[in-house]
Amino acid sequence: MALERIEEKISGNVFCTIDSFDDEIVEVIDFNKIFLRYQEHFTGNNFNCVFFLDSLTIAYKCPSLIKAEIPSIPATASQSQRRAQELEYQSTHNYSNNYAAELSFYYTFLESQTQLFFSSALLYNTGNRAYLPLIVPYLSDVVPLQANKNLKISCSARMKPQETPADHAEIFGFYSGLVSYDFDTGVQQHQFIF
Repeated sequence: MALERIEEKISGNVFCTIDSFDDEIVEVIDFNKIFLRYQEHFTGNNFNCVFFLDSLTIAYKCPSLIKAEIPSIPATASQSQRRAQELEYQSTHNYSNNYAAELSFYYTFLESQTQLFFSSALLYNTGNRAYLPLIVPYLSDVVPLQANKNLKISCSARMKPQETPADHAEIFGFYSGLVSYDFDTGVQQHQFIF
């Protein structure tokens, strides 16, 4: 019996909807479920995997919130100046005064099944459908976010004003990765020629 190490590329889409802004936990991506789905299709053992969350964006519209005028930040502003202006704006236009919905992210690790708060983002009523990239700075410092099969990412959203059917959000993106495993190639025969 000869074992050969096989490596397969995998990829797929991420999509979930946030139908209510009442702090209900919504699963964004469960890498273990994805791993098990791929593992069913491969004949082998000693599986190992690595995932890359390449893109994750939220598209939302929240007309129940007070419409906020987003501040204009000069293109010549440094990264620290931009961040300082954003933080100043968020301190006066936030969840507590009906200017923003709060989107919170949670990590759950397979070993402990403990849901850990990771970060949060503020969603504003801009009058139009808005888009917000989520990986940096809310889930990781770098793109793509690298994970193994033990990670699940969830989120919840909440807002103070009574939500209406017009308030909605969708999270979408894509992942890629590698699954490697040992594959039995069968008995190898050696022929000796004299």
